[in-house]
Amino acid sequence: MLLIFGILLIFMRLYVPAIFVFVIWYCLYGMVGLAFSCSIKGNLKLSNFFLYISVPMTLMPFRKSFYYWTKAVNVLLLNPAEVSEAYEIAQKVNVEKLYTDNNRSFFYCFFAALLNDLGERKKALEYMEMAEQIPHKEFVDVALEKLRGEIS
Repeated sequence: MLLIFGILLIFMRLYVPAIFVFVIWYCLYGMVGLAFSCSIKGNLKLSNFFLYISVPMTLMPFRKSFYYWTKAVNVLLLNPAEVSEAYEIAQKVNVEKLYTDNNRSFFYCFFAALLNDLGERKKALEYMEMAEQIPHKEFVDVALEKLRGEIS
């Protein structure tokens, strides 16, 4: 809504208020959605750029959660040996603020994989169970089964 309001202000030739609205939108939402999409598509340089220009301190809670999740994933994808750094970043994610149950379930699966890589098998199993209890799509089941095979 805020973005649409800014566009309407431009059409009304109210440029200064439009810039103000766009700055507020940027502070609240950042470029996290673009970073997340780029990360999924494998464009990690662009994803990291969008994360770099976003300010996590000003982001809305759900955007901040995606910011830290995307950052943790990118750290792992760029250097698989940096599991502990990815874990530290992933701990900042507020799971309750993620968009959907599927996102929450998938994040728990991701977090369980991090714990497993750190040797925390018991904790990893706890997070896997949490992921299983939340409604999710089939690809999360596939990821959980793969992780279960790695833990066994």
